[in-house]
Amino acid sequence: MYDVVVVGAGLAGLTAGAKLAKEGRRVCVLEKHSRPGGCATNYRRKHFDVDVSLHILDGFDGLDPKRPILEDLGVFSRLEWVNVPGPFYRVLRGEEVFELPFGIEAAADALDRRQPGEGHRVRRLLRRMNGVRTELSSFPYSPREVMKRIPIFPFLYPRLSFSLGGTLGDTLDRSLQDEEAKLALVANLPFIHDDPYTVSAKFFGVAQAAFLEAGAVYIKGGSQQLSNQLQHTIEAAGGEVRLRHRVTRLVTRGGRVTAVEFEHRKERGQVEAREVIANAAIPHVLHHLLDEGSDPRLSRLVKKFRVGPSLMAFHAGLSRPLQELGSRHYLSFDIPRSVRGIRDMGPNADGPPSERIMNVTDYGQIDSGLAPPGKSLVAACMLDRMAPWEGLDASAYRDRKAELEDMFLDRLEGLYPGFRQAVEFVELATPRTVRRYTNNTEGSFAGFEQNPSQALMRRFFRVRSGLRNLHFAGAWQFPGGGYTCALLSGYLAAQTLIEGRLRHPAQIGFGASKPYSLSS
Repeated sequence: MYDVVVVGAGLAGLTAGAKLAKEGRRVCVLEKHSRPGGCATNYRRKHFDVDVSLHILDGFDGLDPKRPILEDLGVFSRLEWVNVPGPFYRVLRGEEVFELPFGIEAAADALDRRQPGEGHRVRRLLRRMNGVRTELSSFPYSPREVMKRIPIFPFLYPRLSFSLGGTLGDTLDRSLQDEEAKLALVANLPFIHDDPYTVSAKFFGVAQAAFLEAGAVYIKGGSQQLSNQLQHTIEAAGGEVRLRHRVTRLVTRGGRVTAVEFEHRKERGQVEAREVIANAAIPHVLHHLLDEGSDPRLSRLVKKFRVGPSLMAFHAGLSRPLQELGSRHYLSFDIPRSVRGIRDMGPNADGPPSERIMNVTDYGQIDSGLAPPGKSLVAACMLDRMAPWEGLDASAYRDRKAELEDMFLDRLEGLYPGFRQAVEFVELATPRTVRRYTNNTEGSFAGFEQNPSQALMRRFFRVRSGLRNLHFAGAWQFPGGGYTCALLSGYLAAQTLIEGRLRHPAQIGFGASKPYSLSS
Protein backbone atom coordinates (compact mmCIF):
# COMPACT_ATOMS: atom_id res chain seq x y z
CA MET A 1 0.00 0.00 0.00
CA TYR A 2 1.18 3.50 -0.86
CA ASP A 3 1.06 6.41 1.55
CA VAL A 4 -0.35 8.60 -1.25
CA VAL A 5 -1.68 8.04 -4.74
CA VAL A 6 -1.73 11.21 -6.83
CA VAL A 7 -4.28 11.26 -9.66
CA GLY A 8 -2.84 13.33 -12.49
CA ALA A 9 0.72 14.44 -13.23
CA GLY A 10 -0.08 18.08 -13.84
CA LEU A 11 2.17 20.64 -12.24
CA ALA A 12 0.36 20.53 -8.88
CA GLY A 13 0.31 16.72 -8.80
CA LEU A 14 4.00 16.51 -9.61
CA THR A 15 4.82 19.10 -6.94
CA ALA A 16 2.79 17.25 -4.32
CA GLY A 17 4.39 13.95 -5.31
CA ALA A 18 7.89 15.42 -5.23
CA LYS A 19 7.44 16.91 -1.75
CA LEU A 20 5.92 13.73 -0.33
CA ALA A 21 8.56 11.47 -1.87
CA LYS A 22 11.36 13.76 -0.70
CA GLU A 23 9.98 13.52 2.85
CA GLY A 24 10.08 9.72 2.74
CA ARG A 25 6.46 8.87 1.93
CA ARG A 26 5.61 6.13 -0.55
CA VAL A 27 4.09 7.90 -3.54
CA CYS A 28 2.55 6.76 -6.82
CA VAL A 29 1.49 9.32 -9.47
CA LEU A 30 -0.90 8.10 -12.18
CA GLU A 31 -1.14 10.03 -15.47
CA LYS A 32 -3.12 9.17 -18.60
CA HIS A 33 -0.82 11.07 -20.99
CA SER A 34 2.51 9.83 -22.35
CA ARG A 35 4.45 12.63 -20.65
CA PRO A 36 4.21 14.46 -17.33
CA GLY A 37 3.04 18.01 -16.87
CA GLY A 38 -0.59 18.38 -17.92
CA CYS A 39 -0.69 21.89 -19.36
CA ALA A 40 2.99 22.30 -18.45
CA THR A 41 4.24 20.31 -21.43
CA ASN A 42 5.85 20.76 -24.85
CA TYR A 43 5.21 19.03 -28.14
CA ARG A 44 7.40 18.77 -31.23
CA ARG A 45 6.52 20.15 -34.68
CA LYS A 46 9.06 20.43 -37.54
CA HIS A 47 12.07 20.96 -35.27
CA PHE A 48 10.16 23.42 -33.06
CA ASP A 49 9.44 22.72 -29.39
CA VAL A 50 5.99 24.16 -28.80
CA ASP A 51 5.19 25.16 -25.21
CA VAL A 52 1.56 24.29 -24.59
CA SER A 53 0.78 27.00 -22.06
CA LEU A 54 3.71 28.89 -20.55
CA HIS A 55 4.03 32.42 -21.91
CA ILE A 56 5.43 34.38 -19.00
CA LEU A 57 6.07 33.61 -15.33
CA ASP A 58 6.30 36.15 -12.52
CA GLY A 59 9.87 36.50 -11.30
CA PHE A 60 11.61 35.95 -8.00
CA ASP A 61 11.66 38.40 -5.11
CA GLY A 62 11.33 38.16 -1.34
CA LEU A 63 7.58 37.51 -1.51
CA ASP A 64 7.69 34.88 -4.25
CA PRO A 65 6.62 31.35 -3.23
CA LYS A 66 8.03 29.53 -6.27
CA ARG A 67 11.71 29.75 -5.53
CA PRO A 68 11.61 28.31 -1.97
CA ILE A 69 9.34 25.50 -3.18
CA LEU A 70 11.55 24.64 -6.16
CA GLU A 71 14.71 24.91 -4.06
CA ASP A 72 13.24 22.60 -1.43
CA LEU A 73 12.47 20.07 -4.16
CA GLY A 74 15.97 20.39 -5.67
CA VAL A 75 14.59 21.67 -8.97
CA PHE A 76 15.43 25.37 -9.10
CA SER A 77 19.13 25.02 -9.86
CA ARG A 78 18.50 22.34 -12.51
CA LEU A 79 16.48 24.75 -14.66
CA GLU A 80 17.79 27.62 -16.78
CA TRP A 81 15.81 30.77 -16.04
CA VAL A 82 15.68 33.45 -18.74
CA ASN A 83 14.75 37.00 -17.76
CA VAL A 84 12.03 38.51 -19.93
CA PRO A 85 13.01 42.05 -20.91
CA GLY A 86 10.70 44.97 -20.28
CA PRO A 87 8.22 46.32 -20.84
CA PHE A 88 5.82 43.96 -19.08
CA TYR A 89 3.54 44.12 -22.12
CA ARG A 90 2.49 46.25 -25.06
CA VAL A 91 -1.13 47.30 -25.63
CA LEU A 92 -2.27 47.83 -29.23
CA ARG A 93 -5.36 49.98 -29.76
CA GLY A 94 -5.61 50.34 -33.53
CA GLU A 95 -2.73 52.62 -34.45
CA GLU A 96 -2.06 53.57 -30.83
CA VAL A 97 0.56 51.72 -28.79
CA PHE A 98 1.13 51.77 -25.03
CA GLU A 99 3.89 50.01 -23.11
CA LEU A 100 3.39 49.07 -19.46
CA PRO A 101 6.82 48.81 -17.81
CA PHE A 102 7.78 46.64 -14.87
CA GLY A 103 7.74 48.34 -11.46
CA ILE A 104 4.85 49.99 -9.65
CA GLU A 105 6.36 53.47 -9.81
CA ALA A 106 7.37 53.11 -13.45
CA ALA A 107 3.92 51.79 -14.41
CA ALA A 108 2.21 54.70 -12.66
CA ASP A 109 4.50 57.21 -14.36
CA ALA A 110 3.85 55.65 -17.78
CA LEU A 111 0.08 55.79 -17.32
CA ASP A 112 0.34 59.38 -16.09
CA ARG A 113 2.17 60.30 -19.29
CA ARG A 114 -0.56 58.58 -21.31
CA GLN A 115 -3.48 59.93 -19.30
CA PRO A 116 -2.31 62.98 -17.30
CA GLY A 117 -3.74 63.02 -13.81
CA GLU A 118 -4.12 59.25 -13.44
CA GLY A 119 -0.60 58.52 -12.21
CA HIS A 120 -1.22 59.14 -8.51
CA ARG A 121 -4.44 57.10 -8.63
CA VAL A 122 -2.70 54.20 -10.37
CA ARG A 123 0.15 54.35 -7.89
CA ARG A 124 -2.23 54.21 -4.94
CA LEU A 125 -4.13 51.25 -6.43
CA LEU A 126 -0.98 49.26 -7.27
CA ARG A 127 0.40 49.83 -3.79
CA ARG A 128 -2.82 48.41 -2.34
CA MET A 129 -2.44 45.37 -4.60
CA ASN A 130 1.11 44.83 -3.41
CA GLY A 131 -0.01 45.27 0.20
CA VAL A 132 -2.44 42.37 -0.13
CA ARG A 133 0.34 40.32 -1.76
CA THR A 134 2.66 41.12 1.16
CA GLU A 135 0.16 39.91 3.77
CA LEU A 136 -0.68 36.80 1.75
CA SER A 137 3.00 35.86 1.66
CA SER A 138 3.10 35.51 5.47
CA PHE A 139 -0.15 33.59 5.78
CA PRO A 140 0.10 30.16 7.49
CA TYR A 141 -1.61 27.71 5.15
CA SER A 142 -2.46 25.20 7.82
CA PRO A 143 -6.18 24.79 8.65
CA ARG A 144 -5.41 24.32 12.35
CA GLU A 145 -3.30 27.46 12.52
CA VAL A 146 -5.84 29.47 10.57
CA MET A 147 -8.66 28.48 12.93
CA LYS A 148 -6.59 29.62 15.89
CA ARG A 149 -6.30 33.07 14.33
CA ILE A 150 -9.92 33.53 13.27
CA PRO A 151 -10.87 35.71 16.31
CA ILE A 152 -8.09 38.21 15.54
CA PHE A 153 -7.84 37.64 11.79
CA PRO A 154 -8.76 41.23 10.76
CA PHE A 155 -6.09 42.63 13.11
CA LEU A 156 -3.40 40.29 11.83
CA TYR A 157 -4.31 40.65 8.14
CA PRO A 158 -6.13 43.97 7.64
CA ARG A 159 -5.35 44.29 3.92
CA LEU A 160 -6.34 40.70 3.21
CA SER A 161 -9.56 41.29 5.14
CA PHE A 162 -10.63 44.70 3.91
CA SER A 163 -8.62 45.90 0.92
CA LEU A 164 -9.67 45.32 -2.71
CA GLY A 165 -13.06 43.90 -1.80
CA GLY A 166 -15.45 42.89 -4.57
CA THR A 167 -14.72 42.70 -8.26
CA LEU A 168 -11.84 44.14 -10.22
CA GLY A 169 -14.20 46.22 -12.36
CA ASP A 170 -15.81 47.88 -9.37
CA THR A 171 -12.39 48.52 -7.83
CA LEU A 172 -11.12 50.13 -11.03
CA ASP A 173 -14.22 52.30 -11.30
CA ARG A 174 -13.73 53.53 -7.74
CA SER A 175 -10.00 54.10 -8.18
CA LEU A 176 -9.49 55.45 -11.72
CA GLN A 177 -11.35 57.79 -14.01
CA ASP A 178 -10.05 57.17 -17.52
CA GLU A 179 -11.24 54.07 -19.42
CA GLU A 180 -8.08 53.81 -21.52
CA ALA A 181 -5.98 53.81 -18.35
CA LYS A 182 -8.13 51.02 -16.89
CA LEU A 183 -7.79 48.94 -20.07
CA ALA A 184 -4.03 49.45 -20.17
CA LEU A 185 -3.65 48.41 -16.54
CA VAL A 186 -5.63 45.15 -16.90
CA ALA A 187 -4.92 44.21 -20.53
CA ASN A 188 -3.51 40.88 -19.34
CA LEU A 189 -6.76 39.89 -17.58
CA PRO A 190 -7.45 37.17 -20.24
CA PHE A 191 -4.60 35.15 -18.71
CA ILE A 192 -6.89 34.78 -15.67
CA HIS A 193 -10.52 35.50 -16.55
CA ASP A 194 -12.83 37.16 -19.03
CA ASP A 195 -14.84 39.84 -17.21
CA PRO A 196 -13.47 42.49 -14.83
CA TYR A 197 -16.92 42.70 -13.22
CA THR A 198 -16.91 39.09 -12.07
CA VAL A 199 -13.25 38.45 -11.24
CA SER A 200 -11.91 39.02 -7.72
CA ALA A 201 -9.96 42.26 -7.36
CA LYS A 202 -7.78 40.61 -4.71
CA PHE A 203 -6.83 37.64 -6.87
CA PHE A 204 -5.98 39.74 -9.91
CA GLY A 205 -4.24 42.34 -7.77
CA VAL A 206 -1.90 39.81 -6.15
CA ALA A 207 -0.93 38.42 -9.56
CA GLN A 208 -0.44 41.84 -11.15
CA ALA A 209 1.64 43.12 -8.25
CA ALA A 210 3.84 40.01 -8.47
CA PHE A 211 4.68 40.71 -12.11
CA LEU A 212 5.20 44.43 -11.64
CA GLU A 213 7.42 44.07 -8.57
CA ALA A 214 9.30 40.84 -9.36
CA GLY A 215 9.53 41.07 -13.13
CA ALA A 216 9.11 38.07 -15.42
CA VAL A 217 11.05 34.95 -16.39
CA TYR A 218 10.78 32.00 -18.75
CA ILE A 219 12.14 28.46 -18.45
CA LYS A 220 14.60 27.78 -21.27
CA GLY A 221 13.37 24.83 -23.27
CA GLY A 222 9.78 25.32 -22.13
CA SER A 223 7.55 24.18 -19.32
CA GLN A 224 8.28 20.51 -20.07
CA GLN A 225 11.68 21.04 -18.45
CA LEU A 226 10.03 21.88 -15.14
CA SER A 227 7.68 18.91 -15.30
CA ASN A 228 10.53 16.55 -16.18
CA GLN A 229 12.61 17.74 -13.24
CA LEU A 230 9.72 17.27 -10.81
CA GLN A 231 9.26 13.73 -12.13
CA HIS A 232 12.99 13.15 -11.60
CA THR A 233 12.71 14.32 -7.98
CA ILE A 234 9.86 11.89 -7.33
CA GLU A 235 11.66 8.92 -8.86
CA ALA A 236 15.04 9.77 -7.33
CA ALA A 237 13.37 9.70 -3.90
CA GLY A 238 11.84 6.27 -4.53
CA GLY A 239 8.41 7.37 -5.75
CA GLU A 240 6.69 6.26 -8.94
CA VAL A 241 5.30 8.19 -11.90
CA ARG A 242 3.24 5.87 -14.08
CA LEU A 243 2.47 7.40 -17.48
CA ARG A 244 -0.27 6.13 -19.81
CA HIS A 245 -2.24 5.08 -16.72
CA ARG A 246 -5.75 6.53 -17.00
CA VAL A 247 -7.62 6.61 -13.69
CA THR A 248 -11.16 5.31 -14.21
CA ARG A 249 -12.61 5.12 -10.70
CA LEU A 250 -12.06 6.00 -7.07
CA VAL A 251 -13.44 3.12 -5.05
CA THR A 252 -15.08 4.28 -1.81
CA ARG A 253 -16.29 2.60 1.35
CA GLY A 254 -17.07 3.92 4.80
CA GLY A 255 -16.50 7.57 3.88
CA ARG A 256 -13.04 7.13 2.37
CA VAL A 257 -11.31 6.12 -0.85
CA THR A 258 -10.13 2.53 -0.57
CA ALA A 259 -8.58 2.03 -4.02
CA VAL A 260 -7.76 3.83 -7.28
CA GLU A 261 -8.63 1.91 -10.44
CA PHE A 262 -6.87 2.58 -13.74
CA GLU A 263 -6.43 1.38 -17.31
CA HIS A 264 -3.02 0.80 -18.88
CA ARG A 265 -2.59 -0.59 -22.40
CA LYS A 266 -6.18 -1.88 -22.33
CA GLU A 267 -5.53 -3.71 -19.07
CA ARG A 268 -7.21 -2.81 -15.81
CA GLY A 269 -5.59 -2.56 -12.41
CA GLN A 270 -5.83 -0.81 -9.08
CA VAL A 271 -3.65 0.53 -6.31
CA GLU A 272 -4.39 1.19 -2.66
CA ALA A 273 -3.23 4.13 -0.57
CA ARG A 274 -3.79 5.73 2.79
CA GLU A 275 -4.43 9.11 1.15
CA VAL A 276 -5.39 10.26 -2.36
CA ILE A 277 -4.61 13.63 -3.94
CA ALA A 278 -6.61 14.42 -7.07
CA ASN A 279 -4.79 16.81 -9.39
CA ALA A 280 -7.87 16.84 -11.60
CA ALA A 281 -10.95 18.88 -12.39
CA ILE A 282 -13.21 18.55 -9.35
CA PRO A 283 -16.40 18.20 -11.47
CA HIS A 284 -14.67 15.40 -13.41
CA VAL A 285 -13.78 13.65 -10.16
CA LEU A 286 -17.37 13.92 -8.96
CA HIS A 287 -19.12 12.86 -12.14
CA HIS A 288 -16.66 10.39 -13.67
CA LEU A 289 -14.44 8.93 -10.93
CA LEU A 290 -16.70 8.69 -7.88
CA ASP A 291 -19.83 6.58 -7.57
CA GLU A 292 -23.01 8.64 -7.47
CA GLY A 293 -23.88 9.78 -3.97
CA SER A 294 -20.52 8.86 -2.45
CA ASP A 295 -19.54 12.47 -1.69
CA PRO A 296 -22.57 14.72 -1.01
CA ARG A 297 -20.37 17.60 0.15
CA LEU A 298 -18.51 17.65 -3.16
CA SER A 299 -21.78 17.45 -5.05
CA ARG A 300 -23.09 20.56 -3.27
CA LEU A 301 -19.83 22.39 -3.97
CA VAL A 302 -19.87 21.64 -7.70
CA LYS A 303 -23.46 22.80 -8.00
CA LYS A 304 -22.60 26.14 -6.39
CA PHE A 305 -19.22 26.92 -7.95
CA ARG A 306 -18.97 28.46 -11.42
CA VAL A 307 -16.42 27.15 -13.92
CA GLY A 308 -13.95 29.56 -15.52
CA PRO A 309 -13.51 30.20 -19.26
CA SER A 310 -11.57 28.22 -21.82
CA LEU A 311 -9.35 29.47 -24.64
CA MET A 312 -8.00 28.99 -28.14
CA ALA A 313 -4.21 28.75 -28.40
CA PHE A 314 -2.62 29.27 -31.83
CA HIS A 315 1.04 28.43 -32.42
CA ALA A 316 3.08 29.18 -35.52
CA GLY A 317 6.64 28.24 -36.42
CA LEU A 318 8.30 30.85 -38.64
CA SER A 319 11.21 30.51 -41.06
CA ARG A 320 12.66 33.78 -39.78
CA PRO A 321 12.73 35.79 -36.55
CA LEU A 322 9.54 37.76 -35.96
CA GLN A 323 11.80 40.74 -35.20
CA GLU A 324 12.52 40.93 -38.93
CA LEU A 325 8.80 41.57 -39.43
CA GLY A 326 8.73 44.42 -36.94
CA SER A 327 8.29 42.72 -33.56
CA ARG A 328 9.95 44.53 -30.67
CA HIS A 329 8.05 43.10 -27.70
CA TYR A 330 7.88 39.74 -25.96
CA LEU A 331 4.22 40.07 -24.95
CA SER A 332 1.52 42.12 -26.69
CA PHE A 333 -2.24 42.52 -26.30
CA ASP A 334 -4.25 43.50 -29.35
CA ILE A 335 -7.44 45.16 -28.06
CA PRO A 336 -9.80 46.15 -30.88
CA ARG A 337 -11.43 49.58 -30.85
CA SER A 338 -14.79 47.86 -30.38
CA VAL A 339 -13.69 47.38 -26.75
CA ARG A 340 -14.32 50.92 -25.59
CA GLY A 341 -13.74 50.26 -21.91
CA ILE A 342 -13.47 47.51 -19.32
CA ARG A 343 -17.24 46.91 -19.39
CA ASP A 344 -16.81 45.62 -22.94
CA MET A 345 -14.19 43.01 -21.97
CA GLY A 346 -16.67 40.41 -20.76
CA PRO A 347 -18.97 40.56 -23.81
CA ASN A 348 -15.91 40.67 -26.06
CA ALA A 349 -14.89 37.17 -24.93
CA ASP A 350 -18.16 35.84 -26.40
CA GLY A 351 -18.04 37.96 -29.54
CA PRO A 352 -16.68 37.18 -33.02
CA PRO A 353 -13.12 35.76 -32.77
CA SER A 354 -11.89 38.33 -35.29
CA GLU A 355 -12.80 41.05 -32.77
CA ARG A 356 -11.70 39.41 -29.52
CA ILE A 357 -8.80 40.56 -27.41
CA MET A 358 -5.74 38.57 -28.53
CA ASN A 359 -2.40 38.18 -26.81
CA VAL A 360 0.77 37.50 -28.79
CA THR A 361 3.97 36.00 -27.37
CA ASP A 362 7.15 36.34 -29.42
CA TYR A 363 9.43 33.71 -27.89
CA GLY A 364 12.21 34.91 -30.20
CA GLN A 365 12.71 38.01 -28.05
CA ILE A 366 14.56 35.80 -25.55
CA ASP A 367 16.78 32.73 -25.66
CA SER A 368 13.78 30.43 -25.17
CA GLY A 369 15.36 27.32 -26.71
CA LEU A 370 12.12 26.54 -28.57
CA ALA A 371 13.03 27.30 -32.19
CA PRO A 372 15.97 26.31 -34.44
CA PRO A 373 18.59 29.03 -35.14
CA GLY A 374 17.31 31.70 -37.51
CA LYS A 375 13.66 30.75 -36.92
CA SER A 376 11.06 31.73 -34.35
CA LEU A 377 8.00 30.47 -32.50
CA VAL A 378 4.95 32.65 -31.93
CA ALA A 379 1.87 32.01 -29.78
CA ALA A 380 -1.45 33.87 -30.04
CA CYS A 381 -4.35 33.20 -27.66
CA MET A 382 -7.86 34.41 -26.96
CA LEU A 383 -10.64 33.39 -24.59
CA ASP A 384 -13.27 30.95 -25.76
CA ARG A 385 -16.10 28.68 -24.59
CA MET A 386 -16.83 25.01 -25.00
CA ALA A 387 -20.42 25.50 -26.19
CA PRO A 388 -19.67 26.41 -29.85
CA TRP A 389 -17.50 23.30 -30.19
CA GLU A 390 -19.93 20.80 -28.71
CA GLY A 391 -21.82 18.63 -31.15
CA LEU A 392 -19.45 19.16 -34.08
CA ASP A 393 -18.60 15.93 -35.89
CA ALA A 394 -15.00 15.26 -36.96
CA SER A 395 -15.39 16.92 -40.36
CA ALA A 396 -17.15 20.03 -39.04
CA TYR A 397 -14.59 20.31 -36.25
CA ARG A 398 -11.69 20.26 -38.74
CA ASP A 399 -13.41 22.85 -40.93
CA ARG A 400 -14.04 25.16 -37.98
CA LYS A 401 -10.42 24.85 -36.85
CA ALA A 402 -9.21 25.67 -40.37
CA GLU A 403 -11.41 28.80 -40.46
CA LEU A 404 -10.02 29.99 -37.15
CA GLU A 405 -6.42 29.23 -38.08
CA ASP A 406 -6.95 31.48 -41.10
CA MET A 407 -8.46 34.16 -38.84
CA PHE A 408 -5.40 34.09 -36.57
CA LEU A 409 -3.12 34.33 -39.62
CA ASP A 410 -5.07 37.34 -40.90
CA ARG A 411 -4.77 39.16 -37.60
CA LEU A 412 -1.08 38.36 -37.21
CA GLU A 413 -0.43 39.42 -40.82
CA GLY A 414 -2.08 42.74 -39.97
CA LEU A 415 0.27 43.21 -37.01
CA TYR A 416 3.40 41.85 -38.71
CA PRO A 417 3.26 42.19 -42.52
CA GLY A 418 4.92 39.15 -44.12
CA PHE A 419 3.81 36.79 -41.35
CA ARG A 420 1.91 34.41 -43.65
CA GLN A 421 4.82 34.01 -46.00
CA ALA A 422 7.16 33.07 -43.14
CA VAL A 423 4.92 30.34 -41.69
CA GLU A 424 6.30 26.78 -41.63
CA PHE A 425 3.53 25.23 -39.53
CA VAL A 426 0.45 26.25 -37.54
CA GLU A 427 -1.41 24.44 -34.77
CA LEU A 428 -4.62 25.44 -33.04
CA ALA A 429 -5.77 24.13 -29.67
CA THR A 430 -9.46 24.56 -28.85
CA PRO A 431 -11.53 24.04 -25.68
CA ARG A 432 -12.05 20.47 -26.89
CA THR A 433 -8.26 20.04 -27.05
CA VAL A 434 -7.90 21.22 -23.47
CA ARG A 435 -10.61 18.85 -22.29
CA ARG A 436 -9.19 15.94 -24.27
CA TYR A 437 -5.72 16.15 -22.72
CA THR A 438 -6.59 17.33 -19.20
CA ASN A 439 -10.21 16.24 -18.56
CA ASN A 440 -10.85 19.83 -17.46
CA THR A 441 -14.57 20.48 -17.34
CA GLU A 442 -15.70 22.80 -20.17
CA GLY A 443 -12.07 22.98 -21.24
CA SER A 444 -11.39 25.50 -18.48
CA PHE A 445 -7.73 26.46 -18.18
CA ALA A 446 -8.16 28.14 -14.79
CA GLY A 447 -10.50 25.78 -12.94
CA PHE A 448 -13.29 27.34 -10.93
CA GLU A 449 -13.95 30.96 -11.78
CA GLN A 450 -11.98 33.43 -9.66
CA ASN A 451 -14.96 35.53 -8.58
CA PRO A 452 -15.02 37.13 -5.10
CA SER A 453 -17.05 34.30 -3.56
CA GLN A 454 -14.72 31.61 -4.98
CA ALA A 455 -11.27 33.20 -4.68
CA LEU A 456 -8.40 33.05 -2.19
CA MET A 457 -9.55 32.39 1.40
CA ARG A 458 -13.10 31.48 0.39
CA ARG A 459 -11.65 28.80 -1.86
CA PHE A 460 -9.18 27.76 0.84
CA PHE A 461 -11.96 26.95 3.32
CA ARG A 462 -14.72 25.74 0.98
CA VAL A 463 -13.09 23.54 -1.67
CA ARG A 464 -12.70 20.14 -0.07
CA SER A 465 -14.12 16.65 -0.24
CA GLY A 466 -16.44 14.99 2.26
CA LEU A 467 -14.35 11.82 1.98
CA ARG A 468 -11.80 11.69 4.76
CA ASN A 469 -8.75 10.81 2.69
CA LEU A 470 -9.50 12.55 -0.64
CA HIS A 471 -7.67 15.84 -1.21
CA PHE A 472 -7.29 18.19 -4.16
CA ALA A 473 -4.47 20.09 -5.81
CA GLY A 474 -4.39 22.22 -8.93
CA ALA A 475 -6.36 24.99 -10.61
CA TRP A 476 -9.66 23.88 -9.03
CA GLN A 477 -8.23 24.08 -5.51
CA PHE A 478 -6.71 27.00 -3.60
CA PRO A 479 -5.24 29.31 -4.81
CA GLY A 480 -6.34 28.65 -8.44
CA GLY A 481 -4.95 28.53 -11.98
CA GLY A 482 -1.51 29.53 -13.23
CA TYR A 483 1.99 28.16 -12.70
CA THR A 484 2.74 29.86 -9.39
CA CYS A 485 -0.66 28.82 -8.04
CA ALA A 486 -0.22 25.22 -9.24
CA LEU A 487 3.17 24.88 -7.56
CA LEU A 488 1.81 26.35 -4.33
CA SER A 489 -1.34 24.22 -4.44
CA GLY A 490 0.58 20.96 -4.82
CA TYR A 491 3.13 21.87 -2.19
CA LEU A 492 0.47 22.83 0.35
CA ALA A 493 -1.50 19.64 -0.27
CA ALA A 494 1.62 17.61 0.48
CA GLN A 495 2.67 19.74 3.43
CA THR A 496 -0.78 19.46 5.01
CA LEU A 497 -0.56 15.65 4.89
CA ILE A 498 3.02 15.62 6.16
CA GLU A 499 2.08 17.81 9.14
CA GLY A 500 -1.13 15.94 9.82
CA ARG A 501 -2.30 12.54 8.65
CA LEU A 502 1.09 11.33 7.39
CA ARG A 503 3.31 12.51 10.21
CA HIS A 504 6.21 10.31 11.16
CA PRO A 505 6.39 9.56 14.89
CA ALA A 506 9.31 11.94 15.34
CA GLN A 507 7.18 14.80 14.02
CA ILE A 508 4.36 14.39 16.52
CA GLY A 509 4.24 16.78 19.46
CA PHE A 510 7.22 19.07 19.99
CA GLY A 511 8.92 17.73 16.84
CA ALA A 512 6.13 18.88 14.51
CA SER A 513 7.22 21.22 11.76
CA LYS A 514 5.88 24.77 11.60
CA PRO A 515 3.01 25.58 9.23
CA TYR A 516 4.12 26.64 5.79
CA SER A 517 3.75 30.22 4.63
CA LEU A 518 4.76 31.88 1.38
CA SER A 519 7.68 33.58 3.06
CA SER A 520 8.98 30.37 4.67
